[in-house]
Amino acid sequence: MYIAYHDLRGSNISKFRKQYYLADISPSAGYMHSGYPVVTQLDVSDPTYQQFFFNYTSLITLGQWGAFHEVGHNMQRSWWTPSGTGEVTNNIFSLKATQMALGKSPKYAPWLSGQKSKAKTYLLNPSFSTWKSEPGIALMIYAQVIEDYGWEVAKRVFTWYETNDSSKYPTDDQGRIDLFWARYSLEAGEDLSPLLTKWGIPYTSAMTNLTSSLPAYTQKVDLFAP
Repeated sequence: MYIAYHDLRGSNISKFRKQYYLADISPSAGYMHSGYPVVTQLDVSDPTYQQFFFNYTSLITLGQWGAFHEVGHNMQRSWWTPSGTGEVTNNIFSLKATQMALGKSPKYAPWLSGQKSKAKTYLLNPSFSTWKSEPGIALMIYAQVIEDYGWEVAKRVFTWYETNDSSKYPTDDQGRIDLFWARYSLEAGEDLSPLLTKWGIPYTSAMTNLTSSLPAYTQKVDLFAP
């Protein structure tokens, strides 16, 4: 999983510390938290527990969302994580790990599937403030572009960030949004501004100046279809 995460992000794993999990009677924050090591409760080390880390049947049917999620935090970059999405962009990596474990594309990830009813309701009246406050809803647009264009496009986007001069990246939230979705549009070959409008995510001319010459986005995969 950790190798796949670095591959997706376009980072050289040899330059980063190894990732460990530590089962502890009293994690310092909540049930499980990110860091080196990721610390979790003792139950995951109990072979009789359904979410026992080495329960293969559970892994290939349910995944290990919590474990995937926390390592995802260790992979996040502020460059493409605007305020309010700290519990969202890490889950791009959770989707990757879940696909590896279950052998199914992101739309079928059990955790994401549990958010679909709420997301459908949200789309009737999208609002950026609501989008930022609901990680399950916010993750949907990332799952959409992964379903539409595949993981290779996502990898090219993240690799672009890893291999260019980060001192030149925007540090304000709108700038981060504009650059990320402009870059994604360029790698995908379609202007994604209609998709952002659908999900209530604001963008400015800083994005569209780079994407307006591209064909407009068209949906390839219905996230909500069975």
